[in-house]
Amino acid sequence: MSVREIVARWLDAAMPHRQGPQIGRVLKFNSGSGENTYSARVRVLRPGSLEETERILEDVPYSPIWAGPDGTGVYAPLPVDTLVIVGYVEFNPAHPYIEGVWGEFYQAADFKPKEFLITNGTTTITVKSNELRLNGDSLGGLVKVNQLITHLQMNEKFLRAIQTAIKTAVNPNSLLANLKTSEALDLGDFSNASEFENSKVKHGG
Repeated sequence: MSVREIVARWLDAAMPHRQGPQIGRVLKFNSGSGENTYSARVRVLRPGSLEETERILEDVPYSPIWAGPDGTGVYAPLPVDTLVIVGYVEFNPAHPYIEGVWGEFYQAADFKPKEFLITNGTTTITVKSNELRLNGDSLGGLVKVNQLITHLQMNEKFLRAIQTAIKTAVNPNSLLANLKTSEALDLGDFSNASEFENSKVKHGG
C-alpha cells in the first residue's frame, strides 16, 4: 500500500464527510445589522466547467475587510453572480465560509503597484505614498480653506476701507486723506496658487 493510499484511508476514517474548497456563485448577499448578516446565499459550481450544481448554501459568512467592536468595520457586499471560493472549517461541510473572490474570471479595475485602490466602478479613492486621490488628479489638490479665507478676509477689509473712505469723503482732498488710512492694510496675495493647494490630497472630475 502506497503512502498516498494510507493517508487517504486515514482521512476517510478521521473525516469521512470532509469537503475541500469549492467554487460558488453568489445568488444573494444579505444586508442589515446583526449576527451573521454579512453573509451570502451561494450556489456551488462544478470545478473546471463551472456548471451549476443543485447544492445551495444559505447564509455563508464572509469576513469584512476590517472589523471592530460594536459593528465598526469596512464592508463591501459581494454583487450577485460573483464567483467565490467556499472553504469549510476543518473541512466540515456543515461549516462553510467564503474565503474570497475567485480571481480567474474577475475583471479587475486599473490598479497599479504600491497603491491602495477603492472603487465602485464610478468613484475611486487611490492611496499612494504621501498622496490621496479622489477620482484622479485632473483638478489638482484640494483647497486649504482656512488659508484661502484668511487672504479673502484681508482683501475684504481693504475694500471696505476704500468703500468707507469714498462714502465719508466730502471733497477730493478728504477722499485722499481717507484713502491714506488704507495704505497700511495688507492685501491677500493670490499669486502663488500652491500656497492654497493641498498637493497631498488631489481630486478629479
